[in-house]
Amino acid sequence: MIRANPRVIGGYGHKKHSGYCLPDRPRRTAAWMDVAIGAYYAEPVQLAYGWGVADGTSDTTFSPDQPATRGEYIKMLYRALSIVQ
Repeated sequence: MIRANPRVIGGYGHKKHSGYCLPDRPRRTAAWMDVAIGAYYAEPVQLAYGWGVADGTSDTTFSPDQPATRGEYIKMLYRALSIVQ
């Protein structure tokens, strides 16, 4: 499990840190052809999708090398702030 420092803004984890808590388990799962199992970003991508924060660009691709647009970023930020308990 990759864990960021909870004292750093943007840190995340499963336990309660500094007044926020994320769900223990993702609600949905997916497998994309362009997200390698061993990639450094594979687990955060799966968690973000599972929590409903991020979506893939299609049913079979996530497009991790494609920059996010402002609209996509705002949508992910809104969704992330909506699930924080």
